[in-house]
Amino acid sequence: DGDRIPDQRWEAYKMDPLATDPDGDADGDGIRNADELRIKTAPNSKHSNSGAADADGDYDRDGLRNGIEAKAGAKPYASDSDNDGTPDGQADADGDGLSNKTEQDAGTAPDSQDSNGDGVGDSQEDSDDDGLTNQTEQEVGSNPAVADSNGDGFADGDDDSDGDGIPNQEEQDLGTSPTSGDFNGDGVPDGQDDTDGDGSSNADEIAAGTDPNSAASSPAAGDDGDEDGDEGTGGGNDDGPVPSDEESGGDQPA
Repeated sequence: DGDRIPDQRWEAYKMDPLATDPDGDADGDGIRNADELRIKTAPNSKHSNSGAADADGDYDRDGLRNGIEAKAGAKPYASDSDNDGTPDGQADADGDGLSNKTEQDAGTAPDSQDSNGDGVGDSQEDSDDDGLTNQTEQEVGSNPAVADSNGDGFADGDDDSDGDGIPNQEEQDLGTSPTSGDFNGDGVPDGQDDTDGDGSSNADEIAAGTDPNSAASSPAAGDDGDEDGDEGTGGGNDDGPVPSDEESGGDQPA
């Protein structure tokens, strides 16, 4: 039949070699018939082994499920399908800035830049509601499907991946990098930068609960060091106690 696949391979699954399209998907699991033969699953059954879905397996052990590889246009039997030196999991099939593996973890589609069609790109979605976009989660190496990836009791958005004093979500909102302590390379840590130019560092604003992106939102004026000012009023002019009437008149001539 010209497909270079021995007829016996199809016949083993009671499939007609002449009528079966190698590029088709007889069982509707998203994996090409020919690829199913390569990964040793049944092209006419979604569940070939022990009831597990063929699409959920990872035949080539590259971190991507077979079904995700198929959606990404990769080969489920090769960890680097196009031999470009980039593993299939790190490739970005739809060009949205998210790797195929990140899309798999986030539950988005590797073949669509806006999987749910809501007008927000998959990279800017927050799949686990932890305050970080999927793109930022990829940058810091956290899981876009788990709000507290490292299990430390803090949401990923509240972690400080680069240790510069600014939580990941604040770095995201500031437009700095949560993976670089000095994003603009000016020699000043991001926490000590003053993004909105209001005279208060980003770290001080965050500590005070004000917006480091808005000059209209800044910490209240700090202590000016004159807490005891009332006690020292006129201190330089203090000539001692005021004399009593007797004292003031006792030494005066009659």
